[in-house]
Amino acid sequence: MLRPGNNEAWFAQPALELIHNGTFGTPVIDGKGTWLAGIEQHTYWIMPLYPLIEAPWFKVVGFSLLRQRALTIVFGAILLACLMLLVRRLIGSRAAALLAGALLACDAAYLRF
Repeated sequence: MLRPGNNEAWFAQPALELIHNGTFGTPVIDGKGTWLAGIEQHTYWIMPLYPLIEAPWFKVVGFSLLRQRALTIVFGAILLACLMLLVRRLIGSRAAALLAGALLACDAAYLRF
């Protein structure tokens, strides 16, 4: 298992703050004296959709690093399925759809992010 990165805490914090405190801040980042002033109450350094999806996910399954990563895996699987469906409809070949899915599933950038 990969070691946790600091950005995983940064991305989880707004969702956890929303669940526990009703705010959408990122208090793990110190924004004093920077363009991030007020970040402990407001998250404006990222687009809000992902933390807004994370909040109910954490509410249902609980919070842990593995569960946070599981949400990303679910989104990755949905992306693979959508790609394969798109290729199947555009080209009309099941083999081409499977090949496209296999190529994306093996792509290093896709697996990393």
